[in-house]
Amino acid sequence: MMGISIDQDKLVDLFLQLVRINATSRQEKPVVDFLKQRLTALGVSVYEDHAGAQIGGNAGNLLVSLNGDRPAELFLCAHTDTVRPTEHLKPHITDGVIRSDGTTILGADNRAGVAILLYLIETIAGGNVRHRPFEVAFTVAEEIGLLGAANLEWNKLQAPSGYVFDSSLPPGNYISVTPTAVELHIRVFGKPAHAGVAPEKGVNAVSMAAEMLTRFPVGRVDEQTVANIGVIQGGEATNVVPGQVEMRGEIRSFSEATIERLLQQLDADLQAISQKYGGSYELHHRLHFQGFKIPEDHFITRHLKSKMAEVGLTPAGQVYHGGSDANVFNARGRTAINLGIGARNPHGNDEHIAIGDLVKMTELALALVEAA
Repeated sequence: MMGISIDQDKLVDLFLQLVRINATSRQEKPVVDFLKQRLTALGVSVYEDHAGAQIGGNAGNLLVSLNGDRPAELFLCAHTDTVRPTEHLKPHITDGVIRSDGTTILGADNRAGVAILLYLIETIAGGNVRHRPFEVAFTVAEEIGLLGAANLEWNKLQAPSGYVFDSSLPPGNYISVTPTAVELHIRVFGKPAHAGVAPEKGVNAVSMAAEMLTRFPVGRVDEQTVANIGVIQGGEATNVVPGQVEMRGEIRSFSEATIERLLQQLDADLQAISQKYGGSYELHHRLHFQGFKIPEDHFITRHLKSKMAEVGLTPAGQVYHGGSDANVFNARGRTAINLGIGARNPHGNDEHIAIGDLVKMTELALALVEAA
């Protein structure tokens, strides 16, 4: 690895500045402006795309080029939004671990990734590091459906493959296999009536939904597949036969054939239930994220393993059931691996990250873009 030592105090200060910026999904402008100001001062090429306008947000994805006049070989990515607010965040450091005071999230997901990549860019821009031509994407609205990456201006990104700095797994772990996830939106329609005076004139939509739930395989369907109904809404009053129930859920599977089979069975069950009760239904589904499997002999995996070894990490490929911007990149034909950065307990007020993990992943980022 190049002989660059990480300035731990500078890195931690940068991370703390970033987590104190309150910028949730679709409201990323404060952190995007912070990045643009620092990047512009460095004299690097930075472009804000129009994803914000596409998704109803106030900022777009930032694309940073450190190519010179050569085609980019790699891209690196982190997302700028946090899942919950970090307003009034009070971070503290105990035994080398950064936490909040427990009243807010820390925001290490994914400001740790942002801090690592910003530190990397600032180090490269200092002019003392020989590096591959590469790009950095700071995406928006990852937490609410990977929306920033899905609306990225792909013609502005040259690199064919890269790494996403966004997994809560410990450093050394990387995600090479994920399932496909499909979101479900189901509405069953009965017929409202007075429940006390003329219940026989109604068709109870709650009863229809309840029967559907007895048929739908909630939980672990098989070794490759899980399914869930997570939201149910319906009814008006205790003395009204409910005329409508809305349900939202998902299916995740490493087998797309299984997803298709479950969707067909769900549609058939809803049709049978509607005929039985004299009601009707609507079933909508959409792709939440496309699964991927990156071979161990792929260049991007071999490169990662080599650089992990250089910085003292033990590479460990993982199968992971969650999604990230890496799913969008892979679906777009840009091979991407999501890297564990050690941001533990994401989305909870007990979220934390070890300074040692922050430093180690910054070392890895530098190694990944080191000139061949």
